[in-house]
Amino acid sequence: MDRKMQYAHVTSNKKWELLPRGCGLFMGRQNKSLSLQKPEPTSLSRPTSFNKTNVNKFFNNLGDIHCRFGPIPPERIWNTDEIALTTVQKPSKVVEILGEKQIGSVTSAERGQLVKLIAAINAIGNHIPPMLIFPLVHFKDFMTKRAPPGTIGVANRSGWST
Repeated sequence: MDRKMQYAHVTSNKKWELLPRGCGLFMGRQNKSLSLQKPEPTSLSRPTSFNKTNVNKFFNNLGDIHCRFGPIPPERIWNTDEIALTTVQKPSKVVEILGEKQIGSVTSAERGQLVKLIAAINAIGNHIPPMLIFPLVHFKDFMTKRAPPGTIGVANRSGWST
């Protein structure tokens, strides 16, 4: 009996089946309130770190700082974040005739190098221009040609921000 019970919990439910082919198109045409989306990848540390214990600890520390140094105006509270951007473009989708495979997209076959983008904003919404850190020895002005106005571009052999 034990073995049958274990097997029943390990195997998938027979009611869970994939949608029939073309069902996604049907859903898109018929139901305007539903759409199929590809979820955005999220680091495991984000949902697990934002919990009641950590939030309480943050506000206790903020309260200690307010007691020690007085209230800090919101224009002096800044949030800085960094993200790695790839230099290899992702080809866009194209429409082609069924059965033919002649459409190509020229792109780099390598994984490319990651460019670090650092952005900062304060509690009232002011921001400073972003900074791009290229993993190179020398920086050239054309590297920030189509970047937002005021973008600071620098080169660092390792590409690290510290």
